[in-house]
Amino acid sequence: MKTKMKFLVLCLTFFCLIYLIPIDSHAAAVRGVTADTIKLGLIVPLTGPTAFHGRMAADGCINYFKWVNDQGGIHGRKIEIITEDGGAVPAKAMLAAQKLVFRDEVFAIPIIWFSEAVLSLEAFIEQNQLITFPGTYSKFVTHPPRKYVFSTGPYLEDEARVGIDYVMRDLKMKIQKIGMISLPGVSGKSYLDGAKQQAKKYNLEIVGYHEIPTDSIDYSAPILNLRKENADLVMLYLVPPPANLALREAQKLLWRPLFLGAWPSSQDKVVELAGEAAEGMYATRGFALPSYEGVPGLERVREVLKKYPIGKPIEVIPDNYTFSWVNAMVLTEGLKRAGKDLTPDKVVKALEGLKDFPTGDICGPVTYGQNQRGSGARIHIIKADVKNKRFVPVTGWRSPEE
Repeated sequence: MKTKMKFLVLCLTFFCLIYLIPIDSHAAAVRGVTADTIKLGLIVPLTGPTAFHGRMAADGCINYFKWVNDQGGIHGRKIEIITEDGGAVPAKAMLAAQKLVFRDEVFAIPIIWFSEAVLSLEAFIEQNQLITFPGTYSKFVTHPPRKYVFSTGPYLEDEARVGIDYVMRDLKMKIQKIGMISLPGVSGKSYLDGAKQQAKKYNLEIVGYHEIPTDSIDYSAPILNLRKENADLVMLYLVPPPANLALREAQKLLWRPLFLGAWPSSQDKVVELAGEAAEGMYATRGFALPSYEGVPGLERVREVLKKYPIGKPIEVIPDNYTFSWVNAMVLTEGLKRAGKDLTPDKVVKALEGLKDFPTGDICGPVTYGQNQRGSGARIHIIKADVKNKRFVPVTGWRSPEE
């Protein structure tokens, strides 16, 4: 009899433990989410020619989430970040993504660097319901819309269009022929598509498109070819070291077309490296630099940088830092709106509900929808200030003219 009673007490105790004591079983069932943490991953280049910008992008995202954690986290959960080196190679990005998902079990990836990596991971992202933000702004990445992929910055097509509008309408230059030098891949082709669209509008001719590997040290061929074609405007989709080489090659040949850089070529490092060869260069930029004055959203950026320094003076921190800060900001808003019982689909629905979400003028307001994964086009023009080794804004935010 006593044995039977003991057995009944044990069964009752077990029942109470299982059914009556509250357990966050939902959190345990969702990858990367526990009762007190949300685990996120980053895939950026930490080695190779774009390593500096990859590190800055990672730091912007990490610092934003440090600030979020200082405010108590999201619905009581703190953010954990794991950073992986994806280089600038799709195969390496795939290995990084597999580690983050299968070993580290992250919930989302706020940055996957460069378009080809995101496109190569398309099936993987869909299968694993992996919310991500690309570290580039090619329209090919979000058109057609991919359920779990969201972009915060202006498309490269729109950068090209705004840049050409500025040259033709503001500078009133008598441009007739356009040449372009680009890194290989879909991002450069996106930039070219925008240039073609505006060239048609102004009756301009595209006379050359040259793709050059990131690690190339010889830019004589594309510069010579574009000079031979009498290009008046040379558009650059190059990271700083190659952009420097292209500018210096033109200087060496005493050839002075107007140079216009896209986002990768808008970094202050270009002016620092190229020196006088950058004189008269313009570029387009979709995000404010941390050093900009009079931008409300940057007050918090600078405040957090003081608390969590990254070993670089604010004057040299590129907009890779601020674009990843905005990625983190937007994802945080989605996580908040999705509520405590997180799932990837709930966060997707929450993000799709963002309408003119303010970034404090770090970039344009962010708007998504069921079939909209790009946030709109707001771009400003900057000009090389050779004396101070930086670019300075010469316009406010603007969009392409139709």
